[in-house]
Amino acid sequence: MNTHDHSTKNSVDTATKQPSQEVPAQEDLSRLGTFYSLQDTVRDPRSEAFTPSTVLQLQRTIGNQAVQRLLRQTSNKIIIQRGQGSSRPKAPILRETDDPIILPFNTKKPKWEAQGAFSWEVGFATNMMDGYIVQKVVNEYEAEDEGGVNKNGYNVRRWKPEPVYWERWRVQDRRVIPESNSTNDFWIREARGPNSSGRWSMTGTLYYLPEMEYWDKDTVSDAAGLESSYAAPEDLGEILHIRRASGVWTPKKHKGEVEE
Repeated sequence: MNTHDHSTKNSVDTATKQPSQEVPAQEDLSRLGTFYSLQDTVRDPRSEAFTPSTVLQLQRTIGNQAVQRLLRQTSNKIIIQRGQGSSRPKAPILRETDDPIILPFNTKKPKWEAQGAFSWEVGFATNMMDGYIVQKVVNEYEAEDEGGVNKNGYNVRRWKPEPVYWERWRVQDRRVIPESNSTNDFWIREARGPNSSGRWSMTGTLYYLPEMEYWDKDTVSDAAGLESSYAAPEDLGEILHIRRASGVWTPKKHKGEVEE
């Protein structure tokens, strides 16, 4: 995707809370047991725990951010070599496995700016030699008094992102293309105007497919030149990664968060 906002994080409530005396529900105990079982498996050097189904199960159990921390703790089992040699991060080299892996990495950290502007640049690393990385993009967007035309002559008042669409990148010899300075995906939202306010969110869900039918580059304008479609491809398989960015802005500030 290429149309997508963090300047200050929500303040943390530091008030002391009393520990709960409630007995955990059986389903909570089950989820907790699943987490510790998976965590022990991941920490075992002989483990092949990071299959797509295991990662997805962990995401549902402990949340996406906790899974990413766990992945970083054990990344030596997945990553052979991290990208080196330039001011911008390069794609890490992943170990060969039978199951596909997609590992997003920041090439430019998320940035929330005034008037609803936002940018986030991400590259993709994969262990697959060829095929396609497919992303489902879901947008939510509400804005008021968007300010008419911005400094570039763009009519922000009428703009709304596509609510749902699909886009893809080709994989050739493990390289994900198109790519620009290690970046594959640009999430950018333009400033809405000095009197604007609103809220937005964007979610990207990644899949891998070894083969696909023809897609045109001009089908979805929000895909900004990527091969894209309004219809989901067939035989998608398992979810390999989910990331999300969101923001709330007023005429004076813009704040938000990302889940990666």
